[in-house]
Amino acid sequence: MAGRGSTELLDFLRDVACARDLKSLGEAILRFALAQVPQAQAGSILLLNEFSGNYEFVAAVGWDLAKLREISFPKEKLVQHCVYGDKPAIIKGILELDREIWGEELAEKLEAVGMVKATLTVPLFATGKLFGYLNLDHKENPDAFSQADLEKLAGFAEIFAGLLDLGRKLAELQESEKLFRLLFERLADAVYITTFDGTILEANPAAEKQTGYPREELIGKNIMRDIAAEEPAVTYEKVN
Repeated sequence: MAGRGSTELLDFLRDVACARDLKSLGEAILRFALAQVPQAQAGSILLLNEFSGNYEFVAAVGWDLAKLREISFPKEKLVQHCVYGDKPAIIKGILELDREIWGEELAEKLEAVGMVKATLTVPLFATGKLFGYLNLDHKENPDAFSQADLEKLAGFAEIFAGLLDLGRKLAELQESEKLFRLLFERLADAVYITTFDGTILEANPAAEKQTGYPREELIGKNIMRDIAAEEPAVTYEKVN
């Protein structure tokens, strides 16, 4: 028994280390959570989108994530918040509760993904602030989960939350980097990224066009000694 637990933990750590985005990290966490509660048939992770104020599905195992991503929940009207006060809980008939809170349209969208009879849900907190929920589901049996199952899952909540909070921050950083790269590539003016001594680390296409050097040759040159000296129009003020 202990050997199996050690194997599951090692597999989990390997999966976390190999995760390349928030989705794959969430899937690794869900696989581990499902192994802890083997009667659970599927699982999902909801995280708060700070910009929209809605909870959105970022990962799922045993569900169609593409369909789940079409659905979002304003944070004040989530069943876990309205009915269970953001506490770990066993929810029976969550779709019926969703119907009472949201009405038929959203309930039908959720039912189109699949029926759920029982849900284990644990809230996820970072620095004392709620930012998501991890849910494990059984599709047929409303009595599938016990209090012991809930306590076991809740015992991992802090670890799951820490990993997902880090993953969320890394995803935000990656999006910022993508935006910077897009702007960097499309600016009409030459832009250089240099060290303090003027060694070029990166240059945009406009810099290639202005100097006549391909990017590969610009990198490593000194902006003042090698570039400004050759291009009278390139002054210190223009490149900084």
